[in-house]
Amino acid sequence: APAPAPVPAPAPPNDAFFDVSALRARAAARPDPDAPAASPSDLRHARPPTPLASPRGRARRASLPTSLVASGALLLFVALLSLFLAAPFFIRRAVTERSQALGLDVSVSAVSLSFDGVTLRDVVVRAVDAPNVVVRASAVRTHGLSTADVRAEDVAIDVAGGIADVAASLDRVHGRLEAGAGLPASTSSRLAVVRGRVAWKGIVGEGSILSAEGAGFQLDQHPRDPKEARRLAQGIAAAGGPPRATPSAPFVVAVAGAAERLSIRTARGTIGPWSGSFHVDGASNRARLLFDPAVPDGPSALYVWGPATEDQLTVNVPRVPLATIGIPLEVVGLDRGASPEIEAHIETHVLPAGRLEATAKIDVLGMKVPGGRAPVDVRVDARAGGVPDGPLALERATASVGPFVANVTGSVELRLAGLRVDTAWKVSPIPCVQFARSEARALGPLAVALHGLGEVTGAARVTGTAQASGSFVLDTSAEEPVVLHAKTKETCGLSLFGW
Repeated sequence: APAPAPVPAPAPPNDAFFDVSALRARAAARPDPDAPAASPSDLRHARPPTPLASPRGRARRASLPTSLVASGALLLFVALLSLFLAAPFFIRRAVTERSQALGLDVSVSAVSLSFDGVTLRDVVVRAVDAPNVVVRASAVRTHGLSTADVRAEDVAIDVAGGIADVAASLDRVHGRLEAGAGLPASTSSRLAVVRGRVAWKGIVGEGSILSAEGAGFQLDQHPRDPKEARRLAQGIAAAGGPPRATPSAPFVVAVAGAAERLSIRTARGTIGPWSGSFHVDGASNRARLLFDPAVPDGPSALYVWGPATEDQLTVNVPRVPLATIGIPLEVVGLDRGASPEIEAHIETHVLPAGRLEATAKIDVLGMKVPGGRAPVDVRVDARAGGVPDGPLALERATASVGPFVANVTGSVELRLAGLRVDTAWKVSPIPCVQFARSEARALGPLAVALHGLGEVTGAARVTGTAQASGSFVLDTSAEEPVVLHAKTKETCGLSLFGW
């Protein structure tokens, strides 16, 4: 007989068996036997159960958002790359159009764009109104994508021509910038120039050149405030200036700069080195020269001008060797065998009526004129007046050379490129004994002692008078800067023991 089937051992009870809540939930999930069966129509509209997705399908749906993100990032990268590649073209065109509106011809070698701003490489700028000025910059950088803050680096400025021609050209450029052609009324711009140099050929004549090293400039352009224009007009009236219309240019242009080292090379020598600074805003302008850059409060010249201030030039030189203020002796026509010292104070100012007045007190001690036997002291005290654009007539002037004191007449012409003094002089008769004393001092202590002994004892006495007249011309731009002509008349004699 077949063996009976093994009876499975009962499963050990688990916790769920004793869980009453679990038993109730299981009973509630069973179908109700008394519920009516589903009709065929219900079965036809019943949704079939959703089949379980395969692993490959689940992976495909999961990778779909990642693909969209990657495609978007790729499109964004391509757009940015296209922008960076096309931006230099649009930037170059914008620079050209903006420059042409301001009367500037700008050429750019390369353009680059970064998150910090725009960089222009090897920039060359020429102004239509100033063809004698060329500006070159190795790099021009903007802060962001606007021209509100621009920085030019390693700038070389080449200038050719006389001071008057260049000044007129720059004045036209300044006027065009004030007009602000093509700019919105609210536009403000700033241009800073660092590590600059200037080479100006022909500044004081053929063959001369001004060199400025370590130069820096800053140009600010901002809309003109009507209230500021009215205050400027009131300032002009308060200063006693001629009546002028209220400034109507829509923009104010202010330029400030400085140079650490200035020198002027001429055919006779090199003047300098000096240092200088300036500020020009069209209302109150000023320029300052330091003749001894190592001493900021030392020898200097200050020129102030503008419609809202009185034009004034002040030159102050305490007693220093002439070489200290950078003036070689051969440039002013003096003998190089001496070491003269100079002390000077010069002031010029323009009166409300338009008349220019000047005063000068100049002492040159120990100077030696070519051909002279010994150094002499020269002192000049003069006052002059006239129209600003013409020669100034000497109204009261005296000059002493050694023992001689001369009354001087003539004119002084202050030029942008130098100075011309054209005078006639006449020495009042002086006792010959004064001349003899001067000559004795030049010969040494022994001659002075013998001269004094002769006067005291009466054994030898100089008699008579001496006088002289002539002309003196100083022209710093001439090939021969100093020309002196003299004519003397004397009745000097020597009396021995009263005979």
